[in-house]
Amino acid sequence: MELKSLSLQEKVKVLARMGAGASMRAICAEFDIKSSTFYPYLVVEVAAVRGGGVRMNSLKAAVVEAVKRMHGDFGVGAVTPGLGVKYLNPETCVAFVSCGRGPHRLVASALPFITQVGGRAASVRSLHHAASMRHGFIFLRKYNEERLKQMEEQLPAQDRERLQQQRLKALGPR
Repeated sequence: MELKSLSLQEKVKVLARMGAGASMRAICAEFDIKSSTFYPYLVVEVAAVRGGGVRMNSLKAAVVEAVKRMHGDFGVGAVTPGLGVKYLNPETCVAFVSCGRGPHRLVASALPFITQVGGRAASVRSLHHAASMRHGFIFLRKYNEERLKQMEEQLPAQDRERLQQQRLKALGPR
């Protein structure tokens, strides 16, 4: 069931439960709503071919251009009102793209077809669909920890041991 098919009283109950801090999974189960209704944030990774910073405005323009190529004027009209880049980490090139609840599917389907961001060759990869920025940051912390472990495994044995010794020293004496 879609959120728009609920009565006004049921929508008020959903908003009250959200305000009380209930999880999206519990709300969806209680009101028989599709979980995809509550995913307005896309966590994306921008991989630029040449170094250099990616700007929020250029990423938003690239997303709009990709949606226009994939879905035409209808897609741009549906996506534009709620589209925005809320966060961009210049170090990791990870960004939060916000969009409306329905049009997020149009944005997600167009992301792999982005070839340029700000005039530079780049590719955009969708990492996660989040209900809020908080949930996106929780995912990002876990994602970065996993990537760090993978990078450590690729280090030579001496460097890995030195890194472990530095961590033990940072803990201090027991």
